[in-house]
Amino acid sequence: KKGDIIKVEYEGRLEDRTIFDSTELQGGEAIKFEVGARMLIKGFDES
Repeated sequence: KKGDIIKVEYEGRLEDRTIFDSTELQGGEAIKFEVGARMLIKGFDES
């Protein structure tokens, strides 16, 4: 819910399935963010 601090591992892919970004590509550590704080792309706050 809004205001919660969470950690996620992620993988972003293009329509052709090419990976353009991921937890692994960024050093392997999960990212931490506050839900609803607009710290990341809109999809993270909505999911």
